[in-house]
Amino acid sequence: MFQFRSSEGKSIESALRFRLLLSLLIVLVITLLLISTLSQNLTRNYVLSRLEHDAESFIAALELGPDDTLILNEGRIPDIYRRAFSGHYYQITLPEENRIRSRSLWDIELPDQLLTEAVLAPDQLIDEQLLLTYRTEVKRHNQLISVWVAEDIHPLA
Repeated sequence: MFQFRSSEGKSIESALRFRLLLSLLIVLVITLLLISTLSQNLTRNYVLSRLEHDAESFIAALELGPDDTLILNEGRIPDIYRRAFSGHYYQITLPEENRIRSRSLWDIELPDQLLTEAVLAPDQLIDEQLLLTYRTEVKRHNQLISVWVAEDIHPLA
């Protein structure tokens, strides 16, 4: 049987095998990067839609108090927000700078940037937690309120 040799002494067959292996490795790395990016985006979008739903729950839980101030009906908020260090946080800013905050935020002052952006990409903030945040403003009982919710997505990253 004939064996063709290149000028370097390698057979054409071994050169083709090496190039095929190299090509397959490149395709595999590109595929893995694409799958990783797509799964991160899918996870982020899922968590963001859940945060939007939670913000709506907080808005619905605001009731008019006896002196025409808004109060939060604690029985109507998701249980996860009532636990300390749960990785789920909220802050509701009412007129005259009154605030209602989740238990985990009682001792922490949040940076203004975190509270002003509608959706903020994950950022390190509380005990090295990676927070995805969502903020919305609505008018409830003729009062402008701001609802900010966040979730630690570090376990998902």
